[in-house]
Amino acid sequence: MYKKNQSTILETEEKQWFQTWFNTPFYHILYNNRDNEEAEAFISKLINFLKPEPMAKVLDLACGTGRHSIMLSKLGLKVLGVDLSTASINEAKQLETSTLQFEEHDMRSIVKLQGFDLIFNLFTSFGYFELPEDNQRVLDACYSQLLPGGKLVLDYFNSEKILPSLPQFAQEKRGDLCFEIEKFKLDGQIVKSIKFTDGDESYHFEERVFAYSMAQLQVMILAAGFHIQEVFGNYALEKFDTASERLILIAVKK
Repeated sequence: MYKKNQSTILETEEKQWFQTWFNTPFYHILYNNRDNEEAEAFISKLINFLKPEPMAKVLDLACGTGRHSIMLSKLGLKVLGVDLSTASINEAKQLETSTLQFEEHDMRSIVKLQGFDLIFNLFTSFGYFELPEDNQRVLDACYSQLLPGGKLVLDYFNSEKILPSLPQFAQEKRGDLCFEIEKFKLDGQIVKSIKFTDGDESYHFEERVFAYSMAQLQVMILAAGFHIQEVFGNYALEKFDTASERLILIAVKK
């Protein structure tokens, strides 16, 4: 069913930024410096806080190439990682085991009704869609896919900290590539403009994410039917405040 839903969504809209950028090798080159030790510590703290049963069913929503999915699987959970990027899922599928599977999927539609104990949406993988109602559909789908009492973990940036510092300019070197990066606010979104040259070819990609405040996200989560259990401000799971680096919400299906 989900493949039919996904096809219908994608056929009725022009390609959005994430459908092109995430499928290029340059995306993975730019972000190849992610801190896996920090990610492992974050996942371990989350699981210690959530205390799922052994072999609980987990959905890693927008899993990329599966680095968080792998960590969750190693902690004794049964994990399905899903992502819209064909390239990322093809790479992740090479790591599949009996308790770790990957599928290409649009997060606005449902993989499986009431099938999961936990859903993780990590590393600011929310707010990508141009229409706010599409972002709400993601949360609605999460609610539908959780078992009663199941929990959603939404890991987002803290817009209250980021917005006052914009615009920002930076260069990131990765081997022979030099990425020229500009961040700015436009139409309620944080836009990340990425320009670089590879050989004789020049490229320009963008990332666009809605700059939702904590209050706005809480309204959306509650509208989906969730109860908010906890709000953390960093990967050490310390309490959130306006100076926090992250906005990590734990929401429970009633």
